Amino acid sequence: MASFVSVPLFITRHLSNYLHFKEGDYIFMTTIKVKENEPFEVAMRRFKRTIEKTGLLTELRAREFYEKPTAERKRKLAAAVKRTYKRLRSQLLPPKLY
Repeated sequence: MASFVSVPLFITRHLSNYLHFKEGDYIFMTTIKVKENEPFEVAMRRFKRTIEKTGLLTELRAREFYEKPTAERKRKLAAAVKRTYKRLRSQLLPPKLY
């Protein structure tokens, strides 16, 4: 007999548009189907992996505290600069030959 492991998501209005599980006015919980004779630990690992893939925990941590628009722009600009330098570094430096 298969059973389900799910965790209720307490979703605010701004998070609801982030989730891919939205249909109309209903937001579905992240759910996995537990296979026959599957240990709980394995099912829990699969559930954690599913939650991580949706990006829910990252989104919740980011929205835990209010971030001013100027701070958000500054953070995004710093990330863009870091990406650019990383791309340049990989293009300009020769590979190590040792």
